[in-house]
Amino acid sequence: GAETVGYLCGGMFEMGPFRILGSPLRSWGTNTMGPLVNGNVDQRRLLRTVDALARRERLSMLEIENAMLSPSVLTEAGFERVRDWTYLVTLSADESVMWQNLESECRNRIRKSERAGVRVEVADDAEVVDEYYDLYDHLMHRKGRRVPFDRKMVHLLFDRLHKSDNILALRARDAAGRVIAVGLFPHDDETIYFWSGASDETAHALCPNDLLHWTAMRLAAGRGLRSYNMSGYGRFKRKF
Repeated sequence: GAETVGYLCGGMFEMGPFRILGSPLRSWGTNTMGPLVNGNVDQRRLLRTVDALARRERLSMLEIENAMLSPSVLTEAGFERVRDWTYLVTLSADESVMWQNLESECRNRIRKSERAGVRVEVADDAEVVDEYYDLYDHLMHRKGRRVPFDRKMVHLLFDRLHKSDNILALRARDAAGRVIAVGLFPHDDETIYFWSGASDETAHALCPNDLLHWTAMRLAAGRGLRSYNMSGYGRFKRKF
């Protein structure tokens, strides 16, 4: 009928004769995306509608990623389920509660960073995008890889979300004022997300990344947000 129950936002590209739709596409750095729907939506009807879309657009492959989708309904509709993982950190208006929930190693690294004179600031200028991209590009180059997205895309991300006050861009400086780490954290009115970050490997002994994430948690909690989706998993993130 006329009622809007959600949206399917994605990207489409062609590989030879095949048309592929991803929501998200793998290089976007978004751990979940579409379909964006109300929790009470009829999922079977939703997926039948997505199939109709695929036939109409002559899609050879469709990839969707959203935690609300029922595994049994996906299987029933012919999708191949792929499980992914992330850390969801509970935020609290009481900073001491969050602090105690950190692993002791994490707390020690944050203290070490502060004692070394590292300071984290909120960046309101687009220069932080270039600082981030230069650090990330250097990291990828050292690993023999290329950044999977261009600088313009990150500028668009920052520009659009900064205008609506939906992103925290944080930079960490050492005692001499040099930028040694940058993190980009989009958020809605409930959850903050770690989109991407990069740091100077020569400054890792100063533990700037631990302080960067802790600062993001504190600022997000102060804004009333109640969850931190670290958008992935691993030993570093587990400490939080």
